[in-house]
Amino acid sequence: MKSIKLLRMLLVVPLIFINCNDKDRYDVIIDNRINEIGEVVIISKNPNTKQDYTSEELSLLDYNPQEEEWYYRNQPLEISIWTETKPLKIEIKRNGEQSVVQTIDEFSENNNGYSFNWISTIEDLDIDEGSLTVFNVVVIYDDAGVDGFDYNSAQAIPYTIYHKTAASVVPLVSLQRGLTDITPLNIESNVSGSGVENGIGAYVVLDGIDDLVTITDVLDFVNNSDFSVSLWVNTTTLGDDPSIIGNKDWSGGGNKGFILAHRGSKDIKLVGGDGVGGRLDLKGSPINDGNWHHIAMTFDKDGVMSLYLDGELAVFNDTPAAGDISTFSDMDSGLPIRIGQDGTGAYGQFFEGKVGGVVIIDYVLSSDEVNELYSGLLSED
Repeated sequence: MKSIKLLRMLLVVPLIFINCNDKDRYDVIIDNRINEIGEVVIISKNPNTKQDYTSEELSLLDYNPQEEEWYYRNQPLEISIWTETKPLKIEIKRNGEQSVVQTIDEFSENNNGYSFNWISTIEDLDIDEGSLTVFNVVVIYDDAGVDGFDYNSAQAIPYTIYHKTAASVVPLVSLQRGLTDITPLNIESNVSGSGVENGIGAYVVLDGIDDLVTITDVLDFVNNSDFSVSLWVNTTTLGDDPSIIGNKDWSGGGNKGFILAHRGSKDIKLVGGDGVGGRLDLKGSPINDGNWHHIAMTFDKDGVMSLYLDGELAVFNDTPAAGDISTFSDMDSGLPIRIGQDGTGAYGQFFEGKVGGVVIIDYVLSSDEVNELYSGLLSED
């Protein structure tokens, strides 16, 4: 028995030495360089404003723009990448692929770190409508040789980009509440054609005979509060004064509501009235040259009504298109907003041309916001 025990001991001891030698030989060295490098922050700019998100805008989102962003075809993609430690370079790759979409090797110093704006488009990234693509933002640091490693450390941060469908973000008519809450409005239409134009969105073709569009949603704030209207118009006609858009009975300019009228080679005219003697007419240059023109109207019920044409306050015969409506009693016509007709839908003339990208907004646009809406098309040309 003693000899057997001794034999067991002799067998075990070499195994212990072998195990110890193998452990020393195969110890894994853990790369802790990334843990010492610092923070990386990725966040997109607001696709609607093309500016950094405000705290109010962020509070209205149901997703995190540090992880994902939603774009439609005509919106530029701009994503800020900030690193606490200066990288050697940043590579943008599709998830699961080794090919590099973009390499970044020049950085600006700001906020005690280094930053770069990744700028691209949905078309350049080849993301199909209604689908998403996950990209890896691979941040590579110039630290080969540190801690005995002969290669640069890197970390990959996933970022998801969604290509919204045209139907969900480019309706003919939208309601905008606040800065980011944009939803399609319900309409009834009788039109000769429709389409989607780069930078405009959805548009309709009106034949000038019996075509019109009616917004069927009730928009009470148009009647009793401040609001704005933004739209694009393209026409070549010489019509006398059909309504492009409005909710007024256009048989009388002083009737309650508003009308944007097209007067051929004369001018365009915005008319507001309260039905009890309050009336304001504002004019802008004619638009019947066959090009798309952006028109915006703002109604500050305690202040000024304004007409903007192609990003600027309209001026006609040296007269700026802005005037006081604070004395108006109210502009509640009791009629819907129609496109191509007045509020009754029965005015003697129909508008002929294209109208698109109509947005009804529940606050007064600033002049800068109007210019941004107009510049949205120019940036796509």
